[in-house]
Amino acid sequence: MEPPSVAPWKQSLDSKASWRASISSTVRLPFVLVTDPGPDPDDVKALLVAAMLHLHGRIELCAVICNGGGQPRKRAQLARCVLDHLGALNVPVGIGSEGTPYSAQPHEYNLEDFSTVKQSRLLDGRALMLKVLQRARPKSLRVVLISSLRDFADAVASH
Repeated sequence: MEPPSVAPWKQSLDSKASWRASISSTVRLPFVLVTDPGPDPDDVKALLVAAMLHLHGRIELCAVICNGGGQPRKRAQLARCVLDHLGALNVPVGIGSEGTPYSAQPHEYNLEDFSTVKQSRLLDGRALMLKVLQRARPKSLRVVLISSLRDFADAVASH
């Protein structure tokens, strides 16, 4: 049996954990991920984590915007391919800003089905960003920027 001074403290923590669990299972936090998948594994890892949280109902991944390296279309194609492999077919992927040109290594886009991603499934990143920002409730959207800030800055500056 626990001492009386510890039990109320533990009971308080247990009730807070129970409360957090009950709201976290019903509230899906809306997110936008701005990333530059390809040369560094951190971006693809972040995309994998975001996609799995989305698929498990923890967040709502509203959009993925891919930019940089002078190859935002290929990076968006890679993100679309990764999302498709995971089953996150409903997450829109946008082609963002060009950024500084970079020569991709052959392994960076070496993913099964990469070449079969239909270009029509890749959206204009600027339009997608604006659409998501306009539809979001005030102070509800989380924007995760793990690459160039250009796309988000341009969207904010335009409004």
